[in-house]
Amino acid sequence: MAKIKEVRCIRTRRNGMWVIVKVLTDQPGLYGIGSASEVNHPGAVVT
Repeated sequence: MAKIKEVRCIRTRRNGMWVIVKVLTDQPGLYGIGSASEVNHPGAVVT
Protein backbone atom coordinates (compact mmCIF):
# COMPACT_ATOMS: atom_id res chain seq x y z
CA MET A 1 0.00 0.00 0.00
CA ALA A 2 1.32 3.45 -0.95
CA LYS A 3 2.08 5.98 1.77
CA ILE A 4 1.73 9.74 1.48
CA LYS A 5 5.15 11.30 1.26
CA GLU A 6 4.36 14.96 0.59
CA VAL A 7 1.46 17.34 -0.11
CA ARG A 8 2.15 20.37 -2.30
CA CYS A 9 -0.22 23.34 -2.54
CA ILE A 10 -0.35 25.27 -5.80
CA ARG A 11 -2.14 28.63 -5.80
CA THR A 12 -3.52 29.55 -9.20
CA ARG A 13 -5.29 32.46 -10.83
CA ARG A 14 -4.00 35.99 -10.62
CA ASN A 15 -5.33 36.50 -7.08
CA GLY A 16 -4.37 33.02 -5.82
CA MET A 17 -7.97 32.12 -5.00
CA TRP A 18 -7.95 28.64 -6.54
CA VAL A 19 -5.83 26.14 -4.64
CA ILE A 20 -4.78 22.81 -6.15
CA VAL A 21 -3.05 20.10 -4.10
CA LYS A 22 -0.72 17.43 -5.38
CA VAL A 23 -0.33 14.42 -3.09
CA LEU A 24 2.92 12.52 -3.66
CA THR A 25 3.44 8.94 -2.50
CA ASP A 26 6.42 6.73 -1.82
CA GLN A 27 5.79 4.88 -5.10
CA PRO A 28 7.40 6.53 -8.16
CA GLY A 29 4.82 7.94 -10.56
CA LEU A 30 1.87 7.47 -8.17
CA TYR A 31 0.31 10.78 -7.13
CA GLY A 32 -3.04 12.52 -6.88
CA ILE A 33 -4.25 15.99 -7.81
CA GLY A 34 -7.34 17.75 -6.53
CA SER A 35 -8.99 21.06 -5.77
CA ALA A 36 -8.68 22.23 -2.18
CA SER A 37 -10.14 25.72 -2.45
CA GLU A 38 -11.92 27.56 0.31
CA VAL A 39 -13.62 30.34 -1.62
CA ASN A 40 -13.50 33.01 1.08
CA HIS A 41 -10.22 32.00 2.75
CA PRO A 42 -7.66 30.39 0.40
CA GLY A 43 -4.93 31.09 2.95
CA ALA A 44 -6.59 28.61 5.33
CA VAL A 45 -5.66 25.80 2.94
CA VAL A 46 -2.12 26.98 2.16
CA THR A 47 -0.05 27.27 5.32
